[in-house]
Amino acid sequence: MNKNFWIKAGIITCSVIGTVYALFLLLPFVVTPIVNGYLPKINEEVRKTTGLSMQLDGFRVVTTPKFTIGAKFEKFGLYTPDKNEIMKAEDFSVKMSLIPLLAKKIEIDSVILKNLELNLGINKDGSFDIEKYFTGINDNNEKSVSEEEPKEPQYLPLGLKLSNRMPDIRVGGYKVSFKDNSSGRIYYIKGNKTDITDFVLNRGFKLAADGNAVLAVREQFKYNLKIHNMIMPDVELNELVFNPQPEEKKPEEEIKINLADIFKGIYDNKITADVDADMTVTPVGNTGYLKVNNMAVSPSGIELPPSDLELKLKGHKIDINSHLYTAKNEASTVTGVIQTGKKTNIDVNFKSNADLANVIRILNAVATTFNIKDLQTLSANGKLDADFNIKSDMKKVNSNGYLKIPFAGINYGLYGVSVNSSCCIKSDSSI
Repeated sequence: MNKNFWIKAGIITCSVIGTVYALFLLLPFVVTPIVNGYLPKINEEVRKTTGLSMQLDGFRVVTTPKFTIGAKFEKFGLYTPDKNEIMKAEDFSVKMSLIPLLAKKIEIDSVILKNLELNLGINKDGSFDIEKYFTGINDNNEKSVSEEEPKEPQYLPLGLKLSNRMPDIRVGGYKVSFKDNSSGRIYYIKGNKTDITDFVLNRGFKLAADGNAVLAVREQFKYNLKIHNMIMPDVELNELVFNPQPEEKKPEEEIKINLADIFKGIYDNKITADVDADMTVTPVGNTGYLKVNNMAVSPSGIELPPSDLELKLKGHKIDINSHLYTAKNEASTVTGVIQTGKKTNIDVNFKSNADLANVIRILNAVATTFNIKDLQTLSANGKLDADFNIKSDMKKVNSNGYLKIPFAGINYGLYGVSVNSSCCIKSDSSI
């Protein structure tokens, strides 16, 4: 074969590839009108099945130069039969990567939307209003699953597998509202931007988010998060979806979570916090910081000064600086350094003048908010007076300072335990 043959073959190959690439980019102009013709039928099928109606405006098929294909809606909405809005979003798109198909992997490239609004009603029993529209579907699915014999391992056709690479999720502005149908109160979480990117199931992910939580018109939480996490379990998405490992069934008490009750508890106890974090977490060390300011809780309507917590991360070292208030003139401070990894050691200072009754009151208020009632019969008296330092490499402990709890009493009605004593420890020693 002469040189001209290879030149001609190369030209033909490039021409074919170029033509296929051009046709791929022009594909939306052909497919979009066809799909638009089926959208009314899709909407009608959803209405028949659930009673819900959809808004699907400005639909088009989209392709990109990096060989992704997907669908985009200028406006997407979901509504109840009486036209109440459940969800709406703008510029909603989902794209799939085609190149991974060469390796027989299905990979969703991205999910992007703007101005997301989600409205959920919560009933007295903790269920969501929207559940009633899917009850029949879920019952049928559960029935069919229960009637089946034990399944053989499941696989996708043609040897295809789900990729461990998850889609980039980018939400440009959102508001998720929860309405307590019993009281009429509305609680919502509102954010400017949330990006979850570079998410590989067995490697790590990046999260960037900022926003706030407003409970019945009162802002109680703010957050600004930048997190790069590189500690993940060694799992495969395809196996988790199609061949999950059977778990040993154990009798468990059913746990019911009522978000309306939790929101009400947070609101009534005025639990607040502002979280600011910029962290990189890896198996070989960490960098960044975590700051929690304006931490407060007001049990029984008692206003407390805001507490704070700051962690600075550098390699395996964690610097701690925290001030926790249990009353206007009661504070517990923890400062120092914790070294993790192979050379684990602790150098921590602790000071406190907290009244034990106030500590229990705060713990019980927070626990009750999350439907934990075990502390309701716990009471205590006495005052914690402490000022000490602990240094340890997990083999030897050095300490100095003092810890006093004069005339302390603890009564735990749930277990019938009652203790009354005093404690005083002075230390300037090594163990």
